[in-house]
Amino acid sequence: MPDTPTAKKPEPGRPAPGPDDSPAASAAGPGERWWRKAVLRPVVLGAIGLALLLISFAAYPRPADLPSPSFTRLAVSANFRVGFIEYGVAQVSPDTAEMKISVTLPVGAPGPAAGAPPSLLAVAPPFGIGFRDCHPAACKVQRNGIISSSTWVERLTFRPVNGAQTATAHFFVKARSFGIASNGVSTSAAIPEVLYQGLGAPFLLTLYQIPSASSYDWSASPTAVVTSTTAQWQQDVASGDTPGRVAVGINHSAQTRDDIKIFIAGALLGIAGGAIIAAVQEAMHLSDRPAPSA
Repeated sequence: MPDTPTAKKPEPGRPAPGPDDSPAASAAGPGERWWRKAVLRPVVLGAIGLALLLISFAAYPRPADLPSPSFTRLAVSANFRVGFIEYGVAQVSPDTAEMKISVTLPVGAPGPAAGAPPSLLAVAPPFGIGFRDCHPAACKVQRNGIISSSTWVERLTFRPVNGAQTATAHFFVKARSFGIASNGVSTSAAIPEVLYQGLGAPFLLTLYQIPSASSYDWSASPTAVVTSTTAQWQQDVASGDTPGRVAVGINHSAQTRDDIKIFIAGALLGIAGGAIIAAVQEAMHLSDRPAPSA
């Protein structure tokens, strides 16, 4: 019948409308999605830049300053010829160091004659460092305000040791890393000052216990003997005063590692700076971007 209503068939290629389809059903419009994407870029760039900046600061090596260690002063008084003066330092505890000092006559030389004037050894550690046990008979302490100095005088008694007459004395001082300064890349060792009153020109042998001593380059202060744990220096001692000095060694492997870390930290710092600048530029141009049309 011509008046009977007929249902419209959906057009080909277009789905029939569902009950939940409406413009309000979408989570966000195109303008809101554009704003989120525009803001996300500078935020991400800024976060990456700050993260790389922190990593570069953490990677940059910061070796401690290497102070020059103060040297001990020795005085040897003898009326005969001395062959060697040996000075050795060992850290026997974190707060206590031992100085072992030996005075040796040339091989085959007789010991001091009976009734001869006594041979004396005087030891004075650096200012501000005192002996652990300072006996008043042999040890004296002088104070100048807050600075103190200590001097210990020992009478030398010679005995035959390995075919040579030798006198040995032990002194303990209250100090950490006595005579040594290290920052992982460089190590300094203090060679004592020697005041010698006697015959001949003895050799001064200075021995320190240094971890990984053989890994250091001591070419600036050549060693006589070096092992994995010790380093020894030898020098002539003239009659009178022989000034103290500081021997310096360089660990080139540690220095190379630090150079690589510095390069990496510099590269990361450059990338971090670029990311932060890009984030700032993106943020400044947010208002210049036209929003997409609906």
